[in-house]
Amino acid sequence: MQVSIRELKANPARAIALMRSGQRVQITSHRKVVAELVAPAPVTPPPRELTDEEAIAQ
Repeated sequence: MQVSIRELKANPARAIALMRSGQRVQITSHRKVVAELVAPAPVTPPPRELTDEEAIAQ
C-alpha cells in the first residue's frame, strides 16, 4: 500500500494500523517511494545457559 507524506502527516494512525495488520506501507513523495513502514521482526530471547548439573547430564 502506498501513502503520500501528506496523507501520513494527516492520519499517521491509519498507516500504523495497516502496517500492524501485516501490510508493507510505502511512503511516497511526488509519487516516488522514499521509505517503507514494516512491522518489526519478532525478537527471540537468547538461549539459556545450562547449569553445571544440566551440562553434566547431557
